[in-house]
Amino acid sequence: MMKNLYKHTDDGTPKGSVNREETPKNHTDEGKTERWRKLEISIYDGESDAYSWINKLECFFQMRDILEEEKIQAAMVALDGKALSWFQWWETCNSDIGWSDFKVAILERFQTSTTLNPFAALLALKQEETVEEYIEQFERF
Repeated sequence: MMKNLYKHTDDGTPKGSVNREETPKNHTDEGKTERWRKLEISIYDGESDAYSWINKLECFFQMRDILEEEKIQAAMVALDGKALSWFQWWETCNSDIGWSDFKVAILERFQTSTTLNPFAALLALKQEETVEEYIEQFERF
C-alpha cells in the first residue's frame, strides 16, 4: 500500500492539492482580465514619439482583446492637443478608415523623417558621446 505523502488541512483535503471549485483567480480567465484591468492607454499629444505610442497601443489592444473596429475609437480617446485636432480633421477628410490607415497617417504626420526611414538614420549615426549613449541611439533603430 502507498503511504499518503500529503499533509492534510482541517477540512481533510491534502495540502498542496488543487480544489477545482476554488481555483485561484490568477488561474482563470476572469483573473487574467482582472490582472490587466488597471492598464490605461497612454495619452498622445503629438509631441512625443508616435511610433512608440503606436507600439504601446497595439500591446494594450492585444492584452485587452480590443476588436479591430474598436481600435480607432480607443485611440481617439487617447489623443490630446494637436494630435486630437489633427485626428478630427483627418477623420472628416477620409471615409471608411481602418486601423492600418490610421497608423500610417499618424506616423506620417507626427513621426520625424529619420524614424520613418530608420535605415538612413542608422547610416547617418555617428558616435559623438559615450559608447553607452551611442548604443542607445543605435537601439532606437
